[in-house]
Amino acid sequence: MKKKILIFLRYINERTFNIKFFLILTSIRAKFQILVFHFYPDLVSFFSIKSAKLPNSEEKFLLNKKQLDEFRIINKKNFKFNTSDLFIRAKKYSHNDLKKYKNIFLLNPFYVENETAKYLPASQKKLLIIKKNNIFYVTADNSFLDEYLKNKLNILYIQVWKKNGEKLFISKEEKKSRKKFLKYCLKHKNSFLIDAYFNTNCKTMYCNSAIIASLALAKLTKKLKIHNWNYYMNSSPKNYGYFKTINLLYPLKFRIKNNVFLEMSLWQWVFVYRLSKLKNVKINGFINGILNKKQIIKRLLKIFYKNN
Repeated sequence: MKKKILIFLRYINERTFNIKFFLILTSIRAKFQILVFHFYPDLVSFFSIKSAKLPNSEEKFLLNKKQLDEFRIINKKNFKFNTSDLFIRAKKYSHNDLKKYKNIFLLNPFYVENETAKYLPASQKKLLIIKKNNIFYVTADNSFLDEYLKNKLNILYIQVWKKNGEKLFISKEEKKSRKKFLKYCLKHKNSFLIDAYFNTNCKTMYCNSAIIASLALAKLTKKLKIHNWNYYMNSSPKNYGYFKTINLLYPLKFRIKNNVFLEMSLWQWVFVYRLSKLKNVKINGFINGILNKKQIIKRLLKIFYKNN
């Protein structure tokens, strides 16, 4: 009887007020973390959620201002491009605009009506398909890779290994996808596998494909332009005040069931800053607006780097 009442109440809620009760607790935690970020950035890792625990003092990176030592390439096989244009997923791509570019990398171009309403797997999203020799579909997510393989596209798959001491490892599921992709590459010479790892023993990193693809292409091509890097922002925070900007780490209107969004945002922001300092990288998108916020950058570096 109790179960039936709960099912009925859930049904009514979904069709009326649609209150996401789990989001209330998540939002409280996120806003508390934002206060910690402001007052005691060294403690942000301590209060981060277990499934996305930020690096502790031993797991933090060493900051090298001249190059990206945080991210190491261990195998690039036949991947050789002088220039690259990486298009972060956007609502629409203009096919005419794409004609301007030589080597085009489309990052996870899967779509749903409302990006933040609820989580959907790649198989339930619409994939933009453009089959041309100079267009490559890039991902570091093996579930997206499977969808690319079904459509026989030019693929750049970045396999990120996790570090445990001196050893590197990937999951069984990733091993299956990797094996399938290696067979695919034998018949499709315009597809590439890159192996890489983050130089930390932190095993709960939440770096998405946008970060991973940007870091890989920044290290492997002489000139990288990144387009549409908005990261769920509707406008640039360039002219926002300090507190309005840090609240973007977890916007209250963000509806997707994602209790690690704040940790994801911290990883996203710090690597956007690191990439922006490289001479061969140009970033276009709303996320650029955080780069002039010195107090925010100062706190981000404290969270992720030992020597800062």
